[in-house]
Amino acid sequence: MQFLIFSDTHGRSQNIINVIERCIADLDGVIFLGDNYPDIIPAMERFPDLTFHAVAGNCDFGARYLAPEYQEKLVDIGGVRVLMLHGHTRSVKFYLGELEAYARRVGADVALFGHTHERVEEYRHLGSKPLHLFNPGSAALPKDGLPPSFGVLCVVNGQVLLSHGDV
Repeated sequence: MQFLIFSDTHGRSQNIINVIERCIADLDGVIFLGDNYPDIIPAMERFPDLTFHAVAGNCDFGARYLAPEYQEKLVDIGGVRVLMLHGHTRSVKFYLGELEAYARRVGADVALFGHTHERVEEYRHLGSKPLHLFNPGSAALPKDGLPPSFGVLCVVNGQVLLSHGDV
C-alpha cells in the first residue's frame, strides 16, 4: 500500500493535487496532517477512488476542528498501526519524547506529525517494538531551507518504508 503524506499547506491545495497527479499510478491514498484542513477537500473531490485520512492543526480554526475526531487518528494501513496528528498538542517543536511516549501508549508502529515545517525521519527501537517518527515537512512553507515537501508511506507485508519528496 502506498500513501502520500502532506502537512502545513497553508492555502496551497494545488500543491497536493499536483503531487497526487504525478504519483497516481501506484497510489492507494493520502494522509493530511493539518494546517489548513480545507486544502485537502479539492483533492478528495478530484480523486474519489483514493482513501483519505486527515487531521486538523493549530491553524485550523472553528469548533468543528476542535472535535476529538479531527485532532488525531489511529488507523490500520496494511497491518501497520499509524498514528496521525499535527503535533502541536505533543510539543514536537521542542522535542519528540512526548510524541514517542504517546505513540507507544496507543500501540502505534508509525507516528506521523507536522507542525514544525521541517522534514523528520527517525527510527527508534526501544524494547521489542520499533517506532517510526516521520514529518513530511511543509508542502508550502518549509523552514529547513529545502524545497516544499511531502512524504511517502509504503507498507508491504507489514514492513514500513518512509521517504520524502519535493513538491
